[in-house]
Amino acid sequence: MQQHFGLSCARPVRWLIGAEPAVYAAIASFIEGKGEPLIEVAGPPTVTELADKLKHRNRRPQLPVVRLILKKVTHHLTGEHGIEVKCSDLELEEITRWAREKHLRTLIAGKAMN
Repeated sequence: MQQHFGLSCARPVRWLIGAEPAVYAAIASFIEGKGEPLIEVAGPPTVTELADKLKHRNRRPQLPVVRLILKKVTHHLTGEHGIEVKCSDLELEEITRWAREKHLRTLIAGKAMN
């Protein structure tokens, strides 16, 4: 029998879960009891980091990493099971930047096709 779990997290984290199949799979694995309660996700470098890379061609840019902390929870009134996904405010800002950049790339690609 398949269990259903609610998901409690900020909107940018929901976007990340939907946009990255590996993150979704890691959460599904955690629900099944096989995965870890910590997911680390590397994202694209910032414009500043890319500019630094152009200055120093032999240096690789550091990729920003966010850590998602998973916790199984139970609703105190209904008894329904859920997963709470937490991250720090700085990590939430970083995920928001990733979503914004992805949206801009999608818009630019759409205009290029027209």
